[in-house]
This record gives sequence, C-alpha cells and structure tokens, in this order.
Amino acid sequence: MAFADTLSEWADQALKQRADCTDEFKVRNGLVEPFIHNVLGFNVFNVKEVVPEHLCAFGPGKTDRVDYATFLDGKLVMIIECKGGVDATLNKKHVAQLKQYYAACETKGLVGVLTNGIQWQFFADPTMPCQMHTDPFLVFHADNLGKTEDIELLEKITKPKFDLPAINTVIRRRQIIEGMKAKLGEWLATPPDYLVRLMGRGFVDGKIGKIMLEEYRGYLNAAIRRFLDDYIEKRLPTTGQAKAIPQDEGARMRIDSAAITGATLAGQTAHVERGTLSDDFVEEHALDEQTEQVKSITENSQGGEGEESKPQRSIKAADLVKDIRSGMSFGDMSGKYGISAAKLSQFLHHLVYKGMLSNADLPEQTL
Repeated sequence: MAFADTLSEWADQALKQRADCTDEFKVRNGLVEPFIHNVLGFNVFNVKEVVPEHLCAFGPGKTDRVDYATFLDGKLVMIIECKGGVDATLNKKHVAQLKQYYAACETKGLVGVLTNGIQWQFFADPTMPCQMHTDPFLVFHADNLGKTEDIELLEKITKPKFDLPAINTVIRRRQIIEGMKAKLGEWLATPPDYLVRLMGRGFVDGKIGKIMLEEYRGYLNAAIRRFLDDYIEKRLPTTGQAKAIPQDEGARMRIDSAAITGATLAGQTAHVERGTLSDDFVEEHALDEQTEQVKSITENSQGGEGEESKPQRSIKAADLVKDIRSGMSFGDMSGKYGISAAKLSQFLHHLVYKGMLSNADLPEQTL
C-alpha cells in the first residue's frame, strides 16, 4: 500500500473515533498509537522501538516523562507529547513543554511531535543542536492531510525512510521561503525607499528627491493594490456573479506573509467577498479575553443601489481559531458559518495578521 493510502486510511479511522476520544488516555490509545504503528512504522509492541513515558532528565533531582519516544537502530529519533482530548487546543505553553523535553534528551537531529490526536505538529533543530525551533516545520490535520509535498515530507520521518539530512534540507528550504515571504509582505505593506527608487527609475530621469520619493511611494502602493486585486479576481471561483473589483484609492490594504489581510482603518477593515472589495465589517476587541469579534455590519442582498441591506451573523475569531486547531475542514467551516470561500479565506488571513494563527495552520483550500 502506498504511504498516502496508509495515511488516508488512518485518518478515516481517526475521524470515526474522534468523538469518543474525550481524554488524553483515549487519544493515546485510539489515535496516537495507531499513528505511530501504522503510519510512522514504529512497532508499538516492541519496547526497543517505542517507549511510553520516556524519562527526560533536566538536571540533578529534576526529571519528567514525555509520552512516547521512538528509537531507530537503538538511537532516539523522535519524541511525541500528547495533549487532552481531540478538542484540546495546542498552544505555546505545550510547545514550550515539548522544547524542554527536547533539550533534556540531548540528541542532535531529534524530531519533536505535539498532537491532540487529530492535529499534528512536527518540530526540529535545524540551526542549533538540541534546541528545538518553536515553529513547526510540518503541520497537518486528520481531516486535511495537506499538500503532496507535506505527505512526502512526513514519509521521510517514517521508520522505513527516516532520512535526517533530507528532512533538514526540506526544513531549511521552507524556512528560507517563509522568511522571504514575510519580507515580501513587509515590502508590499510599506515599500522601502530603495524599492520605490528602483521602480521609479523607469519613469524619472535623474535623482528622485524626498518629495518625489513620497509621490512615487503612493504610486507604488496603488500599483500593488491593483495588481493584487487582479490576482485575487483571477483566483476566485466562478459563481456566475460579478467578479469586478472596484479600484478604491481611498481604501488601504495591508499584506501579511501569505496574502491579503485586513487592515484596520478608523475601525474598519477591508475584505474580499463575492469578488468585490468593500469596507463593511469591523473588529470589536474583547476586554476579558485575547480574542476579537469579527462582525459583518451590512451587506446588500441583491447588489443594487438603494436596496435594503440585511445584517450578517457575528463570527468570533476565537471560534474560527478553535475550529482550525481542532482539524475542521475548510468546507465544513464555510458551511458552518454560512460564508463564502473567499470571505472565510480573508478572515483566516486576518487572524494570521493578528497573530492568532500561523500560516502553517491555514487549510490547503485557503485562497
């Protein structure tokens, strides 16, 4: 059986059992151990390959145990930490705990895994030995196994094909691309002087002074917005509805490291819906929790002028984050909240911009 088929078969079984896995013990037995055994290929019945409650020594008199450790030819290659039931949200505190275990193992090239049985996050130390990077190099959900390249990378972590140099090469490549993507996002949001001058040289003879620099920065911002509007229009699914995106020079957009995100302007945020760019939702920041309320104010039901608009339902950002981290598929979320793929994609990118999600959390179908 091909690895992709094995992974898909495990995912099908995991989704059938997820509702019954209400605590960590059931998650470990019903979801995690089958994954270790069937997908990763380590024999959970062989204590030389899979050791539950592996001891981690932090110093004299200070020890703890990580849920699972896997060995290859007698060498520790992976540690796995499980959290709660399938509804448990993996957070920075859990990552910090795994990082402590990771350092205590004092093993170079170790793979660290954090999971709630449905969502799986993989970590490594490609830059500093025994120092786990806090950003996962691979994330997938049982109901969204990700891209082909993600599945191919996961296969390199399995017992039959464990290849540390290949894993580190892929991690390094992804880190460089993500870094470049983040820098590109910064440039697009606020073009630096040297980029403005570079673009302006095609239209100006001679030196570009301070006044002209600001003038051409405005031109470049407008050009970027129009380019992205056209790009989005081409990628939106054809629904038979109008896809024209008005060129509103007064609307300001910010770009995150993945795509367009919402930019808060006087309490309003631009968003893409039905192929149009509008300013018809606002953010309300909760005082007692680190969440925000994303709320549609009005939307013209027919798109014509002068017609009565109807209010839209409120969607809590915290709910979207919880659904993403529980492994809910993109299509299920779109149906749950009754919003289009384009609007859901924009909301998710906005949460990345706000730091409530990472780009790695986004489902594959996100525009």
